[in-house]
Amino acid sequence: MICVIRGEPSAVPKRWVGMIPVRDERCLLPLAGRAVIEHVIERASPQVSSLILCHGGAPSPLGRLGLPVVAPQSGGFFAAILAGLDWTAAHSRETPWLATFAADAPVFPRDLVERLGNAVGAQGADMAWAAAGGHPMPQFGLWPVRLRRDIRRVLVKQPGLGVEAWAARHQPAWADFAPEGEPFVSVNGPDDLSSAAACLLSGADGAIPR
Repeated sequence: MICVIRGEPSAVPKRWVGMIPVRDERCLLPLAGRAVIEHVIERASPQVSSLILCHGGAPSPLGRLGLPVVAPQSGGFFAAILAGLDWTAAHSRETPWLATFAADAPVFPRDLVERLGNAVGAQGADMAWAAAGGHPMPQFGLWPVRLRRDIRRVLVKQPGLGVEAWAARHQPAWADFAPEGEPFVSVNGPDDLSSAAACLLSGADGAIPR
């Protein structure tokens, strides 16, 4: 696997940590015989060497999935990113990057992390997000562990600052995916579940047709 350190691809294999932030229980809806998040885990696991879940509830309903569950210090996606970066720094010190995946989007591309890493290298960027049709999707991202102290400082001193506003202070890259279908669509109801199930059963990769 290609790893990118300070914007340059390296042929030396490195470990990625992947994190799935869980905001609500939509990810536990049944889809093709399993919970939505179980499909997310199956698709994310081959792209990283270790995988964690992030959930603020106690007790967490995710314990049965057999993965470490970290809890953010406060609410919101930004705090979840910090919790994942802190876990990576403490438990996988040789890993410079954290990849994130949405818990309720089960058909994202199987080469997502590789393409995010390539975008960092090609654009000399500090981080990378997926984009579909030019719209950034920061929940599918590659985040550098070295910026966790800056994120912590922002959460304390500027708690209202959003992820995109913070990223603008650095240098984010986008990995743009084909606009056909919706590769990062969230499962919000019966229609989405039916479309996602059809996509999974057909073996299609990375898009729910619309």
